[in-house]
Amino acid sequence: MDEIREFLHRGGKIMGICNGFQILCELGLLPGVLALNNSGRFDSRWVDVKFQNKILHLPIAHAEGRLVFKDSDAIYPAMHYVQNPNGSERDIAGLRDKSGQIFGLMPHPERACLPEHKSQDGLTILNAFLA
Repeated sequence: MDEIREFLHRGGKIMGICNGFQILCELGLLPGVLALNNSGRFDSRWVDVKFQNKILHLPIAHAEGRLVFKDSDAIYPAMHYVQNPNGSERDIAGLRDKSGQIFGLMPHPERACLPEHKSQDGLTILNAFLA
């Protein structure tokens, strides 16, 4: 954690996708807990999310993607599901920390970048985070 704090202090950015998002929450770098989907099973499909006032088409692939919070959590949503596939509170698909340096999301933007993918909408998210 000391190295992570130093990295962030120097202006570094951290993005956690899917299991990486779970780790960011478990470390306390982002609020909430990722719990079993409301369906009780693994879900792999394409969904629509709202990101920076745009609707993007991205894949999900998780069994524990339902984001839940404690009442005391300070929450900074970065992305919302258009139709909530897993039961996440407030339809949240991604969070950022107060500084904007840490971003966690359940959809997989890296699987929606290339011409042979079903969508290239993932580039919108990755480019926005890297900017």
